[in-house]
Amino acid sequence: MRTVRSALPLLAIGIAASLATAAPAQTAPTGNLAAGELTAGDLVDDRLSPEALTADCDTRRNADSCMAMAMRTYEGRGVAMDHRLSRRFSAKACALGQVLGCNMLAALLEDGAGGPNDPEGAARNYRRACDQGYDGACFNLGQLRYNNYAGNPAHLVEARVMFARGCAAGFAQSCNNSAVMLKFGEGGPADLPAARALFERACAAHEANACGNLGAMLLLGEGGPADRERAAPLLSSACKSGVDLACDLAASPDSGAK
Repeated sequence: MRTVRSALPLLAIGIAASLATAAPAQTAPTGNLAAGELTAGDLVDDRLSPEALTADCDTRRNADSCMAMAMRTYEGRGVAMDHRLSRRFSAKACALGQVLGCNMLAALLEDGAGGPNDPEGAARNYRRACDQGYDGACFNLGQLRYNNYAGNPAHLVEARVMFARGCAAGFAQSCNNSAVMLKFGEGGPADLPAARALFERACAAHEANACGNLGAMLLLGEGGPADRERAAPLLSSACKSGVDLACDLAASPDSGAK
């Protein structure tokens, strides 16, 4: 039986989603990417004009003003949408110490928004934001390396490390992805009990894929004793959340799911 992998969907595909944070700090935010979208108004007074913000960024080298303009030019809010300018402002914010700028620049480089696609430049900037304390960038780097694996074993090793860091920071999807790699032995040795424990953790945080994966392991007795009675509701719930493989397993005669 395969484990539910769901292509490891990338949070940073939407730039605004890659910048979402629960409580942005001025230089080293460490909030949850999935908690809510960051807006320019979270960084500086949203009533400031684009001209004032640009001057504050370019002349007074205010990193938050640079970041605010990166967001405005990306969203087209109060100014013309211009992803080329988003790259410029996010790069400047990053250089001035605003790690959200590094994460946003990475996402723009990864998506090819506002200029050429540059996976290695994206990886470099995600890594910079991650190393400076922005945990969401660790997860994004893991996704980039995993989803763009092209035969380089070092990329899977880095993805595994980054997913572990994202999981430690509380990202349920990162725990699921880390568990997938542990189960398949990707980027390092397989460890079924550890994979099962991480699926358990992510499922408790309402990550549907993890609940499907946990249900599969419980059904098949992988990484610990089989428990069909517990597997059945997990598979049924994951199926209702759109996890196709969970639906397949829930429909099997051995699952006990209804």
